Amino acid sequence: NHDAATALRFLDDIEAELQQFRGKVYHVLGNHDMDCISKEEFMKHTTNPGKANGRSYYSFTTKGVRFIVLDANFNEDRTPYCKGNFEWQKAYIPQEEIDWLRRELQHVDKPIITLCHQLLDRFSNVEKSVCVGNGGEVDGGERTRDGCHPGASPHRSLQPTQRHPLLDDEGDDRERVPSAQQLCRRQHRPQGCDKRRRVC
Repeated sequence: NHDAATALRFLDDIEAELQQFRGKVYHVLGNHDMDCISKEEFMKHTTNPGKANGRSYYSFTTKGVRFIVLDANFNEDRTPYCKGNFEWQKAYIPQEEIDWLRRELQHVDKPIITLCHQLLDRFSNVEKSVCVGNGGEVDGGERTRDGCHPGASPHRSLQPTQRHPLLDDEGDDRERVPSAQQLCRRQHRPQGCDKRRRVC
């Protein structure tokens, strides 16, 4: 455990390293980011490109794909996680953010990938306690025109050797991350998850 001043020094050091990346850097808030600081403090000490800066949930488009970043770091009463005032198993997305998500999806004609630190849906017999408490409400708003809702989470991770074709243009022989359409088809397979990639 650290005090807020120490945590912010660590955060500044990490952010300085991240911003050396020769490309755009986006942040997805997770519960440990608010162990001893507030969301506001986290966002003041980090930088997202463009309109995403200073926001805990936002969207952006790159190379024909729309990315939607969600923030599920809220307590059951929808107060934000702040300085350790939370139990990590209890994560919720407030109605204001769900309404924003639905508005976002109304005007997008591109493939969509959603990102959230916590799991929005249950898969492979994952315990409900580690999923977003009102994930069903979010799931209903998140579906695309064809009924698919591809997404990514640290708890539904891709293999570390994979490199995303949208973010890395260099050719190599490592396996590529599947496209949004492939994720979508895989998610609706009757036989369930692809255990090797750990993506439903």
